[in-house]
Amino acid sequence: MIKNSLYTLFKGTMVVVIVMFSILGVFTENTVANDYPDDEEILALIEESLELIYEKGIITDNDGYFLGYDKEIFVKNLKKYDGYEELIQAFEDENLFVDIKK
Repeated sequence: MIKNSLYTLFKGTMVVVIVMFSILGVFTENTVANDYPDDEEILALIEESLELIYEKGIITDNDGYFLGYDKEIFVKNLKKYDGYEELIQAFEDENLFVDIKK
């Protein structure tokens, strides 16, 4: 009898805990979503940056070896986004831009 009572109490407690965590999960998810209202712009900046890093902005030598990145292409393509200066500065700090005379 005591065993059945403890089992029933345990089941009831688990149901209450599951419901509370479900409510807290929904509340937390909505709060986090409201903290970042410019997600679409950030994702667009990331997408454009990756395209430049792996395709458009890369400079290689005649043998195909990586030399660095073209700063002009990065600035031209990223200047439409807020905060692009931070990305440009990070590349400059790491000396990733190469000045090649064409």
